[in-house]
Amino acid sequence: MKKQRICKRHLRGMLRGMFVLICTLSLFVAQAQSINVSGQVKDETGRPLEGVSVLIKGKTTGTQSNADGKFSLTADNGSILVFTSVGFAKAELPASDDMQVTLKVSTGVGDEVIVVGYGTQRKVNNTGSVSSVGSKLIENRPVTNPSNAL
Repeated sequence: MKKQRICKRHLRGMLRGMFVLICTLSLFVAQAQSINVSGQVKDETGRPLEGVSVLIKGKTTGTQSNADGKFSLTADNGSILVFTSVGFAKAELPASDDMQVTLKVSTGVGDEVIVVGYGTQRKVNNTGSVSSVGSKLIENRPVTNPSNAL
């Protein structure tokens, strides 16, 4: 009888130890699935693009390219990165450790963008009035400052 109790206790201890080992190993596997993604964004002529938004598709995590067009972030292995910038077509590419991204100039007529004193917004979302004044209207008028011209 005593031998069976000792064996059961020993077996339970071994099972607990194996459970702890498996849990610890699964943490390392979960960490190995993240990769450091870095690269550079350029236009079709090869010039670096500053301020390109780089987002992980389906998440709110992202970054922007710097003055040299370079970016870096941490993403899950197999993630899709979405590159967007005003005036350029959106690009979706799989994440890798050294990316060289070329954005093409947008040729289609997209949503118009309105620049306001406190940011930008799409013309569709604007609730106020918008006016456009060309140089032909104020060219031959005697005005002393720009606000009088308007």
